[in-house]
Amino acid sequence: MSKKVKFYIPVILWCLLIFVLSSIPGLKITKSGWDFILRKGDHVFMYLVFFLLTYRALINIGPESFSKENIRPEIWLIGSRIYGFNLHIKMRASVAVSFIFCALYAISDEIHHAFVPNRSGAFSDVFINIAGSILAVILIKFYEKTAT
Repeated sequence: MSKKVKFYIPVILWCLLIFVLSSIPGLKITKSGWDFILRKGDHVFMYLVFFLLTYRALINIGPESFSKENIRPEIWLIGSRIYGFNLHIKMRASVAVSFIFCALYAISDEIHHAFVPNRSGAFSDVFINIAGSILAVILIKFYEKTAT
């Protein structure tokens, strides 16, 4: 198995896990406040891990894939804004692509909910999922600061 493939397998498996859990019909939040907090916390956790797995896969691809010349300017700008201008090119691009991928998957997940019996897609859940990705970016920034 090539190095590139082994980093993508956890991302694919995590996507499948999210899809399978989203396919369970009738998962509803009860009136209990704790149930609401736990379920929304689960959204944050799932997308935090999803972002970290995606970032790990992208950062390990190799520098030839993520050079400034090979990245569209708008993706470069998003990575710069999210993570800062003084960061290495590969890290910046990996953060941007991971963030966009996780956000698009969160949107598709909520659309998927609309087709599952006794479930409904909520646009607010997309933002909760994205909050998990933002938390992952914060953790990466914290790790980078403490590692240097």
